[in-house]
Amino acid sequence: MQKESVKSLGTVALFLVLLLLLINTFGNFNNKDIISTKAVDNDITAPSVSITNQGGSSNNPSLLVTGTASDNNDIREVKVKLNNGKWETAEGTSSWSKQVYLSPGANIVYAQAFDYSDNPSPVSAKAFNY
Repeated sequence: MQKESVKSLGTVALFLVLLLLLINTFGNFNNKDIISTKAVDNDITAPSVSITNQGGSSNNPSLLVTGTASDNNDIREVKVKLNNGKWETAEGTSSWSKQVYLSPGANIVYAQAFDYSDNPSPVSAKAFNY
């Protein structure tokens, strides 16, 4: 009868170990963990990005910059900056937008896309006057 008790105890211990592994594996993640698994091995192809707004003069300092981005896999994010400002993440990926506020005079808006392998696109730029 003692062998059966040891066998039952071993089964319970194995069950608990498996349960803890499952909890650890599936209980400790967030959306960023899921997204980061999209990296493609050996992907060296740079994405492309373009600003679809027509450049030129504006009577309003508020400008919604829009554009498109593409890649052989998927676009992770698009970054936009105005003049010498800091890069900020745009809303959307393959079709994106970002609100900027023009300074009086000449302004340049820059955009750059990144894929899940962190390949950067060439920077796209467009001039706006306010």
